[in-house]
Amino acid sequence: MLTYEEIKRLMRRSIGSKFLGRKEAKELPNILWEGEIPKNLIGGKGILVATDRRLIFIKKGIFSLEVKYVLYDEISYMQEIPGIMTGDIVVYFGEKKIKITNVELDILPIFLDRVSDYINENNKLKSTKDQIASQDQSVIDENRTETVIQQLKELGELKNQGILTEEEFQSEKAKILNTK
Repeated sequence: MLTYEEIKRLMRRSIGSKFLGRKEAKELPNILWEGEIPKNLIGGKGILVATDRRLIFIKKGIFSLEVKYVLYDEISYMQEIPGIMTGDIVVYFGEKKIKITNVELDILPIFLDRVSDYINENNKLKSTKDQIASQDQSVIDENRTETVIQQLKELGELKNQGILTEEEFQSEKAKILNTK
């Protein structure tokens, strides 16, 4: 688990590094998952943290702590709502949303661009994992087909040698063909 000091070192060059002293940022070590790495954060009423795995919204009151998160592959849309001095970010996922208000206008689009990059990286990684899983399944299917063919050949030899009757042969053949 990362300590607060380690998080500060990691985030020193982040666009939102000036928000690291906030009470919400100090909660990060308790909120991050094992091995999760924060990459960027933005502050307003609360903070929005982009990690290597998800977006985390943290808002700390005097007696309360509100934490919401969304995985990158669950995000359907991100909206930037500019105001006169500050703006808002709304992240939609399913029928839910996370909204952070009073974000500095100059860093708002930069943060959203970086989150879009993280989403794209996540999608590429997921696609690669899916391709590997599909290839693995193809190898398993090929091996299964070769095994079935070999078993049927052996079964046919046993029948030809008179070791199995026709009934036994048909019964064993059905078992082999129905095994998945």
